[in-house]
Amino acid sequence: MAKLASATIVALLGFALLAAVLVADDDMSGQAAGLNVGALPAAADGIVDTLLDAAEAGCGEVPVARIAAHITVESGWDPRAVNATSGASGLVQFMPATWVAVGGAGGTWPTGSRPPVAHPVFDPTTHLARAVQLFCDNAAAMRAHLATAPDKPVSLLDAVAVCHVAGCSRVTNSTTGIPTAGDVVATGCQAVCVRTVAAYVERVNDLTVRYTAVGGAAPPVVVDGLPAPPVPYTGMSSGCGLVDPTGTGGCVTGVADNLYRQTLAAAGGSWPAGIGCWGQRPTNPTSDHPSGRACDFTVGTIGAFPTEAERAAGWMWAEWFRTYHAVLEVTYVVWDGRIWNANRDDQGWRPYRPGAAYDESTPTGGHYDHLHVSVAR
Repeated sequence: MAKLASATIVALLGFALLAAVLVADDDMSGQAAGLNVGALPAAADGIVDTLLDAAEAGCGEVPVARIAAHITVESGWDPRAVNATSGASGLVQFMPATWVAVGGAGGTWPTGSRPPVAHPVFDPTTHLARAVQLFCDNAAAMRAHLATAPDKPVSLLDAVAVCHVAGCSRVTNSTTGIPTAGDVVATGCQAVCVRTVAAYVERVNDLTVRYTAVGGAAPPVVVDGLPAPPVPYTGMSSGCGLVDPTGTGGCVTGVADNLYRQTLAAAGGSWPAGIGCWGQRPTNPTSDHPSGRACDFTVGTIGAFPTEAERAAGWMWAEWFRTYHAVLEVTYVVWDGRIWNANRDDQGWRPYRPGAAYDESTPTGGHYDHLHVSVAR
């Protein structure tokens, strides 16, 4: 929810995480002004151009990908979203007083109430122009503060995120810049407040990485060297007739079994985390797992976004599967919010848009905690 530099917190639980993502049109797969448009939720279609225009007219201190991340967390790109408790409204959840303070038209509205239907806070063009100004104002205030507190271990953008959700006094009065349990007296941020602010900043950071353009269809990290080449499967087509070697109790095809064994061999005989091939996928009727033609290779910890080292390792293996896809009969690979298809190899790694089958904003739904690899037979 939007806060001024001098504002105090009204309600900390007014931001909404996007619960489901629909498939976007192909024209959402490009990149503009540092923003990976194709990674945005489908709800951003029709609004993102307005955001780009507003950001271009702004100060440039808060990257457009960062603003897009705030919008996803705050409203899920619903221009008419209203927090029933605080009255925070619109794409970035402006509080009534903050809206007026940054020059928003239409006046204020009672705290905890919905603005009138025709209020300008619901108009994306008007709203985003004021939102960019708010982010710029808070960035300027936090830059000035951090210049007087050079030992405070918080980045400018994280400080701005705290400003937005909890008020800039939670930055200036905190010893670290992000409220902790030890700052309760100074910041007035109790346990729920501390947890909420930390979760908000982490979520905005995760989405900012995802929404930042990475320069075309290449991997977003440098892959320096690959494991040894694999050996192709030379047996007969088996259907799902072999016991799944990962211990699921299900079956795999000969090609999938070879994928598993060749990957282990290239990894030195063992995989550092779990592997699972066969499995039921009731929410995804097109999955290759029930037919034994896919394996998931865990990277890091299931349910958690990867560390930088884990992410780099995941990309090494993703590129290994892509490079040797013909040998392993790989049809597609999903990793780190991106997908590569053998029949669209010229397009490289594209944004992963699973539709209603999975929540792509989560570590597992977006395939940030595991590589998915499907084979042809």
